[in-house]
Amino acid sequence: MRTKESFAEEVLRSLSADVLTRDFKISPREVYPRLDAVVNDLASKSFFRNWQAGYRGLSEMFWTTWENIEVIDNDDEQPSTLTLPATYIDIGRNEGIELIPLANPDIIVIITTIKEMRQFRNTPAGDLQGGLAAYPIGNKMVFNRTNVQSKYGNMMTRLAVRDSAAIPANQPYPIPADQENTVTSAVVAWFRERMRQGIDPIRDDNLQMQ
Repeated sequence: MRTKESFAEEVLRSLSADVLTRDFKISPREVYPRLDAVVNDLASKSFFRNWQAGYRGLSEMFWTTWENIEVIDNDDEQPSTLTLPATYIDIGRNEGIELIPLANPDIIVIITTIKEMRQFRNTPAGDLQGGLAAYPIGNKMVFNRTNVQSKYGNMMTRLAVRDSAAIPANQPYPIPADQENTVTSAVVAWFRERMRQGIDPIRDDNLQMQ
């Protein structure tokens, strides 16, 4: 899956090839807010199949799906891990996180906490009952066993996120392939229009928020 960085680079290539904007010097960091604004707008209009707007009844929240996030099997018998591709909204009992093994979608990954995991280790007859579980430490998910990748493969990952700005530039940016051109074209058109009108720092700063 492409990153936000790659989308920004495509926008900059398109602008550099245009007679009007080829001398328009901007950096990828200036493109990211406009990309996020376009994606948030389209997601709120249910334009993407993998973004559910208004998750849990909140208008400024999305239930967003990444189709293939890598699971890492660590050496030295350490538990397998997965790095979440975005900063998720901390909903009670980690209900803002869902992991689905690609090798067996019927397997339920129990999302727990480090405290609950420690309690389980002391009472193995607890709620996990030998099931596959993971708990978050920051943006890293730590599984309750080793060799998760070799047995279950990578994970479809669903997160409750405030908006696409929660996705770092170097992480997968979950835009469906058939909508990638829609997003980049809208961003390129916005910058072309800004050049056509001339640069006004106050106006442009306000436009970034639209």
